[in-house]
Amino acid sequence: MDLTPGVEVLRAIAAEAPEWQITHAQSLRDQGRTATGMLDMGFTPQEIRHALLSRPLPHPLKTTVAGVISGRLRDLIAVGPCAGVVPIPAQQAGEYDLARPRTEGRDEGPTPLPAAWADRRAQMDAEDAGLGRYRPCAGDDGVCPHDALPGQDLCASCLGGERPTCAHGCGRGVVASGSVCIVCAEVPAAAEIGDCPGYGGKRCGRAVQTAGLCGRCKIDAERDKAAAEAEWEAARDAAVAAAQSAEPEPAPF
Repeated sequence: MDLTPGVEVLRAIAAEAPEWQITHAQSLRDQGRTATGMLDMGFTPQEIRHALLSRPLPHPLKTTVAGVISGRLRDLIAVGPCAGVVPIPAQQAGEYDLARPRTEGRDEGPTPLPAAWADRRAQMDAEDAGLGRYRPCAGDDGVCPHDALPGQDLCASCLGGERPTCAHGCGRGVVASGSVCIVCAEVPAAAEIGDCPGYGGKRCGRAVQTAGLCGRCKIDAERDKAAAEAEWEAARDAAVAAAQSAEPEPAPF
């Protein structure tokens, strides 16, 4: 496991709260890559920690811990980092004397105010337009789970087209057509125990569920097996029919 900055943040959180430990290597790599990108965008490790630990894990847990982490990191990305936000001024400490006028001893300077919303909005737009950074899709009233196309506010599905898939043919969704998904783009150093090797010449990396394959690759294998059996049965029936038609008819009594 490469100790990227994002992986180190997630492992530090798991050391503090063991129930947030990701035990699957591929899932840890994926979520660590997301956390590393968030650190590059300006998020701090404290923001990521608060987004995860401020609420307990759902009970009952209907998905994996990595799935819960993915959803909360996506929510935090939609809000944006707190870098550059003007902090609230601290209240001045001091004792109050009833015999002294209320205006005496006060700082008569201008009251600090947050930056104008227009300036903040322009700063956010400039950050969102950065190269290599994807924004969440603004379609479906802001609840679309896909990423927007580069230079757009909507994903391919919300723009009226079909969502593009990985150019390697694994079936995973990507942001733009012709792109390669994260799993296919990364060449693993070695196959790990518990990772699906893939089927039909396509690399997978998901958790093994049965017969040495993940659920999706197992379904593909069973479908190909059923198709081969059906083809063999059709060829057998055709051969039997041809043999029967070639036999001479019995002579009448």
